[in-house]
Amino acid sequence: MYCGNKKNKAGFTLIELLVVISIIGTLSGMVMVTMQDMRAAARDARRKQDLAQVIKAMELYNLEYGNYVIKNSGWNGGGTGWFNYTSGTAYYPRSIAEALSVDGGKIAIVKDPTGATTCNPTAGYAYMFYRCGNGFFIYAKLEKPSAADRATCNTESCCSGLASYGMNYAVGHR
Repeated sequence: MYCGNKKNKAGFTLIELLVVISIIGTLSGMVMVTMQDMRAAARDARRKQDLAQVIKAMELYNLEYGNYVIKNSGWNGGGTGWFNYTSGTAYYPRSIAEALSVDGGKIAIVKDPTGATTCNPTAGYAYMFYRCGNGFFIYAKLEKPSAADRATCNTESCCSGLASYGMNYAVGHR
């Protein structure tokens, strides 16, 4: 027989619940930070893939037209500048991406994963195309560039003038 007035304890104490909630909160916060870094890395990988596709399309365009000048596109219709930007004016009559897609028929229109068409040093990501000597370079602003990525943007790739836009990755050739 049991004699006494000892209470039957069912459930958790307030302290135990608070400890569990704080542990779950800490773990979810760490997961969110990691996920953001992974998303940025995935966008950078997509940017690199996009530029590799553009390189192939440019080479096919060059084989067909004999040069890398994509006429009536880009800055002042000269085929250089922001890859996806168009203003409908003489400054940017149509985007280089559109011209390469329509005239060259070599590639679907590629656009930065963020959807941006121009960028600035603090925010925004976009592609830029410039002819350099007898060749060309296409530039991107990566979110998490490695030292090897930054090394692609050297004097050989004519990146020095594009540092003001935050460009830190280049592909192409002279």
